[in-house]
This record gives sequence, C-alpha cells and structure tokens, in this order.
Amino acid sequence: MPEEKNPYGKVSRFSITAGTREGQTILEDFSYTSPFKIMQPFPLKGGGIQVMMLAASPGIMAGDLQEFSFHIKEGARTEFISQSYDKVHYMEEGKAGRHTSVFVEKGGTFFFHPQPMIPFKGSAFENTMEIRLEDESSRFFMSEILSCGRYARGEKFAYRFYHNLVRIYRKGKLIYRDNTRYDPVLFSMDSMGMYESYTHLACIFLTPPEDPESFVSKVTDLLENKVVLIKPEDGETKVTGFENITDAANIALAGEDVPVGQYAREIFNSLGIMEDVEAMEINEGKNVTEVLAAVSEGSNEVGVVYATDAASVADQVEIIAEAPADALTTPVLYPAGLVKDAEASKAEKEAAEIFFEYLQSDDAMAVFEEYGFAPYAAEAEK
Repeated sequence: MPEEKNPYGKVSRFSITAGTREGQTILEDFSYTSPFKIMQPFPLKGGGIQVMMLAASPGIMAGDLQEFSFHIKEGARTEFISQSYDKVHYMEEGKAGRHTSVFVEKGGTFFFHPQPMIPFKGSAFENTMEIRLEDESSRFFMSEILSCGRYARGEKFAYRFYHNLVRIYRKGKLIYRDNTRYDPVLFSMDSMGMYESYTHLACIFLTPPEDPESFVSKVTDLLENKVVLIKPEDGETKVTGFENITDAANIALAGEDVPVGQYAREIFNSLGIMEDVEAMEINEGKNVTEVLAAVSEGSNEVGVVYATDAASVADQVEIIAEAPADALTTPVLYPAGLVKDAEASKAEKEAAEIFFEYLQSDDAMAVFEEYGFAPYAAEAEK
C-alpha cells in the first residue's frame, strides 16, 4: 500500500466474508468505514448472491487510501459490483491509492466486476490487487475497465498516471501478473494494443469453469505472436540476429516477471548465451512498453519485444530478426473458441459460428498480419 497520508486521518475500508448455509450463499461477516456502505445482497440463480458497494462520496481525492478485502468460503458463490463509476479527481500533487485482497477457498466462486474508473485531468492513481485461489476448484472472474478520462470535456488521457499491479496465485504459485503503468506523457495511449481510438479499455481474467469440456464447444489456436529483436529505425548496429546480440553496446529487456522478458531469457538460454547477455549493459523495463519506448527513442541499441509491439511503431523501429523457431518451448499463442450457451437463441449460435469461421479466413488473417500477428500452424502443418 502506498505510504501517503490520508487527509481524513484514516484508511477507508470495505470487507466481506461469504459462506454458505443450507445450500445458499450468505454474508457471514462484513464491515466498512466512510464513505462506503453495502446494499442488502441480491439473490442469484443457483443460490449465489450479488453484493453492491455504495460510496457516499463525490469520488477519490489526493491522498485517499482504500483497502478492499474479500473472503469467499468453500461453496460460496458471490458477485461484487459497485454502484457507479469511480471518479479520480484532479490532484495538484500527490496521488490516491487502493489495495484489494481476495481469497477464494476451494469450491468457492467469486465474480469481481466493479464499475469503470474515470481518471480526471491531473489525477494520479496507484492500485494493487492480490488474489489467492486455494486450488484448481477455486473460481475467479474479474473485469476491470479504465476510461480515457472525461472525454466530453476534452480530458482524454489528461491524467498524470494510472498504475495497476495485479497478482493472482493458485496454491501459492503465481499464475498471472499484470503490471499496468499508464503514463500518457511517455507514450501514445491510442496506439495498437492500447485504446486504438476507443474511450474504454477492459482487462478480463477468467479461471476455468467447473466442467471445461462441456463449456467449450470449439477451440483453435488462431494466432502466434513472434518474439523479435528490434533496433531504432535509423539506428546502426552490428547485430544481425539473436545469436550475436552481444555485439550490441547495450540492450533493452523486460524484467524476469514480465512474459516477454521470460521468453527473451528462454531464448538466450536455448542459444547458450545467457551469461554473455547478463554481462551486457541492460536497461530493464517494467513492461514491454518501456522496452519499446527505450529502443524507439534511441536510448538503447537493440531490444526484445513482441512482433505486434514493433508493428505498432513501425515508423520508429526496425525488426532485425525473429527468435529462432526452436528457441522457445512454447510459442506465444492466441486461441479462439466457441462456448456452449444454453440460453443463446438459434440465430445467436449461428452468428457465433459464422464469426468463428471468419476469424480463420484469409481476409481476417490479412487484418491480423497488418498488426504484427502471424497465423498459427501446428508443427504437423509447418
């Protein structure tokens, strides 16, 4: 939790514990402090409950600190929603912060769906989330939405920063980490992979359903994202591929806790050059966006990113080479699938089938390739 003083002299807290009684989910315990309140839970099909948090406040101000805590016990099925958009107000200095902790016991189910956040001009917000799932039967579904700001008032990406670190553990092992660091003055928020001219961006996390085989109707590995070596568009380098990457004076790499950083190190180990790379001057980025920025602005001679990242700034960087095909144990894949929905109409099912087939068509692939993706072909087809 960020160490900042709250102007009201305390941290605002909201906490619930959900359990079961005679097959129905109930709130075993709850507590809150100003400005939060809680609605009487709404019943859901299947014995679950929906909990709505209320906030008797105009929004989040400089120095505000919030702590959310959710404990979902075995067999409980709970959905959390908030009453309205979170408004993060203008801050002359400082920032606001929130920490959310979630524990889902075995057999528990938790849907975390707060309303979107609106960062006002000049605001700064730092959020951390730690979710712990007891085992594979602990189910967690999360959606987080961040708007670009007060678009109608001309405040698109006018906030100072929005930082959001999410860590999800299952049986004590980290299975998901998302370190979002949006600093609009440092890079374009409208670029490919970001907002792309839209006003809202969503982050969605889903754990497997209770019966994956009956849930999934069709799944195909649709796209592959290559790991590539890049240099500034007008930069000069002796490097011609991953094999002689150590010929560079310096390199930009994502950290070991970032997926593309892990892929890069797997490639170096596969080529037997990991120790040589570690001896280089390394500019370690907190995410792939920082690596891309370091290379595109010329701060580093080379860097390792995804092909889609390089495509988003094709006028600023040049791809030197793709990672050798046999250097990665598992390729970076993007699957697509159809799910079974008993409540869907015949027309909706037919539309989904048509769209699913279209995603695999040459026309769709041409669009994906414009953005740096490659069609995935299984080893037997390569």
